[in-house]
Formats: sequence, C-alpha cells, structure tokens
Amino acid sequence: MTGVLMIQFDFHHSFLIAKSGMLEFKIYGIQNDKYYKLLLRLEEAMEKIYSTYRVERIHDVDEIVSSGALSVPALFLHNIPLAQNSIPEVEQLRISIRNAMNSKKEDPSQNL
Repeated sequence: MTGVLMIQFDFHHSFLIAKSGMLEFKIYGIQNDKYYKLLLRLEEAMEKIYSTYRVERIHDVDEIVSSGALSVPALFLHNIPLAQNSIPEVEQLRISIRNAMNSKKEDPSQNL
C-alpha cells in the first residue's frame, strides 16, 4: 500500500519551492507508533524550512526492500537517507534536510 501526502502551509514560502523544485520525501515502514512519530517530526521540521513538499508513504514490503532502507521506519529525501530505525529530534531532522539540500547545490549531478 502506497499513499501520498501533500502539504502546503502558505503562499509566501511557495516561491522558494518554485525556484528549487518540490522536496519529495519517502517514508518507509509499517504503520506503528515509530512510523507516525517520524512523520510528525518531519511535519514539524518542515514548518520552518519549506511550505510545500510531498511525502510518499510506502508500506509494501517488496518496495521497502528494493528501496535500500536498512531498517524501518526510514525517511529519505530524494533517495538520500535521513533516518533509519530512529526518530531524530526536530532540530536534528532540520539539519539533515538542509545538509541534503546543500549537498545537491554543491554537486549538481545529484538528482535531488
């Protein structure tokens, strides 16, 4: 089972997304407390970073295995792992997201 969650907060920040493209996250795992806590932390972290982003929820075991996720729940930003079998604090998740975005700016060959 795969689901997509689109989140928009306000128009002011939408301009930033238009310039850099929409951030696309994938969260892998079974729907349990750790999974939902990671999803909520992502929402909290994104409140101050970008207003528009996409979260694809992946629950299918075959898709999880083929994704390269070592353990679940796992959170990826454009195929860059941000968390696996852990629930980072909101500020740590923000740092990880910014680092992933900066690595794309430094290396344009990465397909973020």
